[in-house]
Amino acid sequence: NIAVVAIGGGLGMLKADSVVANDVIDAQAAGVRFVACGNSMQALHLPRDDLVDKVDVAKAGYVEIVRLQRAGWSYLRP
Repeated sequence: NIAVVAIGGGLGMLKADSVVANDVIDAQAAGVRFVACGNSMQALHLPRDDLVDKVDVAKAGYVEIVRLQRAGWSYLRP
């Protein structure tokens, strides 16, 4: 399983009008889960409707990362 948690400026790739929106949709179809940080969305005034469909929203992105790590996931950062 793969999950991509987008925080801050990383949210740009999850916007429906981004240049990589089709790549996000293709990755979702292949089973990749995308999670947007709700705190970052609020700070950037980014409404849920501006995101690619089926993107999950966590209240806090870093908390979601810790939750996944506690569940046995590995954390990779580019």
